[in-house]
Amino acid sequence: MKQINWSDHILNFLAVIIGVSLAFYISDTAESRAERREINKILNSLNDELEFEIGIYENNQISLNKKHSALIGEVIEMIENGERDSLGIKFKKCLTYSGYSPRNVTFNSIAASGKLDLITDFELKKKLSFYHEIIAAEVDFQVNNQIDFATEKLFPWVMKNTDYRNPDPADLNDQEIINLLAFYQSLINTKVSRYEELLDVARDLQSNLQNYLNE
Repeated sequence: MKQINWSDHILNFLAVIIGVSLAFYISDTAESRAERREINKILNSLNDELEFEIGIYENNQISLNKKHSALIGEVIEMIENGERDSLGIKFKKCLTYSGYSPRNVTFNSIAASGKLDLITDFELKKKLSFYHEIIAAEVDFQVNNQIDFATEKLFPWVMKNTDYRNPDPADLNDQEIINLLAFYQSLINTKVSRYEELLDVARDLQSNLQNYLNE
């Protein structure tokens, strides 16, 4: 009777088990690295968009809209006090608009494709959703509120009651235009408040993204 060399069988069996386990380990490691590269690519894109939007609000939109609001307040006061010097010129400058809504391009793309689930950090995912789905949506709402009021109420009054090319101060001595301007100013002020809130949330979110990328 032929003697079985159990040592060889056991070693061969172990070699197969180790080989299969090693293959799975290498595959899982490669998959994890690919997933991490994909996550980093997404987060870098989100971070770049935040950087762009922070710059727009911080260096442009907030200051522009505050100046616009102050000018409207000055024009209202001039009308109420019967001041006529340069009123027509300043009034015309009131009939402008500057606004920007976050684009959310990367977030909308990863949310639609299901890649948002690649981000396993629950707190980070929650902050991303809060910024893009709530804060950014509120900013967009206020931006459109101002546009709608200007196109539906303010501009039609101007076209009907004065010469837009060269507004006559005498045509502006009217409580209706004061009310329209005051409401327009309040919409701008509300929009600026939402801009400032968005800026704070965006900076916090950007800090969280950078910390995650540095891990």
